[in-house]
Amino acid sequence: MRHNFLDGFAIGASGVCLAHCLVLPVFLVMMPGGTAWLGLHGLFHVVFLGIAIPTSLLALLSGKRRHSLTGPLMAGGMGLIGLLLGVAFEEVGNMGTAFTVLGSLVLIAAHVTNWRLLIRLEQ
Repeated sequence: MRHNFLDGFAIGASGVCLAHCLVLPVFLVMMPGGTAWLGLHGLFHVVFLGIAIPTSLLALLSGKRRHSLTGPLMAGGMGLIGLLLGVAFEEVGNMGTAFTVLGSLVLIAAHVTNWRLLIRLEQ
């Protein structure tokens, strides 16, 4: 049951990350005074990385121990690297957003795959 929570939490967090990258900036720019909130952008990334890295590693390592497949763990690692590159290249045009979106999608796929493999074991 713990894997269901961890993978579900990680999928939800990655979805929030995607919404943040794709929807929030447009919403804030359209809103009067919204651009003042853009200064919190960097803090958001640090906080979410602080949540995503341990949660994802715990869920994916736990899953690997149970189903013995390295694919979800490797994909999750690549997704986390994408998120880290997104923060590193945040100020370089749209590169930060591109890395973050790609990393989030890969991380979501890794957790969904991990979740499905673990559910198959329980059946």
